[in-house]
Amino acid sequence: MRIEMILTDKKKFIDLLLLADEQESMIDRYLEAGDMFALYDDDVKSICVVTKEAEETYELKNIATYQKDQGKGYGKKLIEYIFEYYAGKGKIMLVGTGDSPLTLPFYEHCGFKISHRIKNFFVENYDHPIVEAGKQLIDMVYLKKFLKQKQGDGEIDKDSTGGKIKMDALREFFTAQDITDFFHEQNISFEFCQHAPAYSIDDLEALDMPHKEDIVKNLFLRDDKKKNYYLVTLPGHKKIDLKTLSEKIPSRRLSFASEDMLYEKLLLKKGHVTPLGVLNNKEKNIIVVFDKNLQGKTIGVHPMENSKTVFLRFEVLVELIENNGNPVLLCDI
Repeated sequence: MRIEMILTDKKKFIDLLLLADEQESMIDRYLEAGDMFALYDDDVKSICVVTKEAEETYELKNIATYQKDQGKGYGKKLIEYIFEYYAGKGKIMLVGTGDSPLTLPFYEHCGFKISHRIKNFFVENYDHPIVEAGKQLIDMVYLKKFLKQKQGDGEIDKDSTGGKIKMDALREFFTAQDITDFFHEQNISFEFCQHAPAYSIDDLEALDMPHKEDIVKNLFLRDDKKKNYYLVTLPGHKKIDLKTLSEKIPSRRLSFASEDMLYEKLLLKKGHVTPLGVLNNKEKNIIVVFDKNLQGKTIGVHPMENSKTVFLRFEVLVELIENNGNPVLLCDI
């Protein structure tokens, strides 16, 4: 048995690739840019393609074994090989698949853990229904595996957070891509949704997207001396009285901060306000105020861009902000 990297004429394996991804135009999106590996046992048995998605993130885009050779361990052996091959080159290996009893248990058996979903991926990206095990596939289910990291002559397995979120992994500043990469690195469970830009709760209501009732409203405020700044998060349709809020915090009279200050302190633009923005607050002087009624819930917030929403547990978000060094207040807004 041997495994080889295929550098040329990748399309000669198209019959095998189509067993795992049955639309050739989708395969063409990643085939040439990806690394292809073939497992031989006399003749070829399995094939896979891996792409680099971010600085330290790789994705297993396609893995397939001829039907007559399935159940013999070839696919698992190929996955074990790519785990070793990319150890030290990156931190995370992703794989996306349908919500199918044929594939999810296989990837979990290989060491992947479910990460998040992309809603309606198969119906929006394929020109025909994709059916597996008698079930039409709708959402793309992403799983992840933390790769072993080389350290001298030894290795470190980073397949868990070991408890608290490790804020020493923060970048100089955060973009939307950095947020999702960081969630993967820290093994934070979340759901991701991409949509048209939404500048308000009303804009989000008009969109066809899941869990709209879980999306929160975010305000960037300051006191009348421009000394203290607050990022306030509350349920999407809850009304807020700034005078009452100033009494509860307590604070001097509150009003909305300027767009210039929003960008200066959080690197955010108008219409993109999110509690995750405080990860860009290097002075750690933005006070984050949450409505206490969000406790115990899953909430949806923008990951720095208003064309994307991530859904995660409220307590995870609070821990993330506190570990970044920003004060957090809970009150009945």
